[in-house]
Amino acid sequence: MATPENHAIEHFLGTTLQGQQVLDIDTRYGKMACLFVLLGGRVIGLDIAEKALSLARREAIKMDVSERVEFVCGKGDLSIFNDNSFDVVFSKSVLVLVPDLACFLEEVNAKLKSGGKIIFRECEGAMAYTYSTRVPT
Repeated sequence: MATPENHAIEHFLGTTLQGQQVLDIDTRYGKMACLFVLLGGRVIGLDIAEKALSLARREAIKMDVSERVEFVCGKGDLSIFNDNSFDVVFSKSVLVLVPDLACFLEEVNAKLKSGGKIIFRECEGAMAYTYSTRVPT
């Protein structure tokens, strides 16, 4: 089913994530993480709530993608991941909760590989998206 969210992701990322490493920040129930796996990516879903991650793991099993997605419980500290590790970083409704936005954005950028892409989805009603690509340094 075509949704504005799916269209935005396809427009920015393309129709395949084959061989790409994806970080889904605030993965919640894992639906987007599973979608990224179905597009060919290898995904880490990060969330603060272990209960949500339990449901995400069930979703991955139901969608038969559990071998290519890992769900990690954490409080949003991205230092647990190596720099230059991800081709794509996705988050939904996270930026409004971040106490030090500049620091968080720098941390996200550091985790991206050169040329990596970021998608932030923030406004449910207005369907607002922010896209960015890390420029090679």
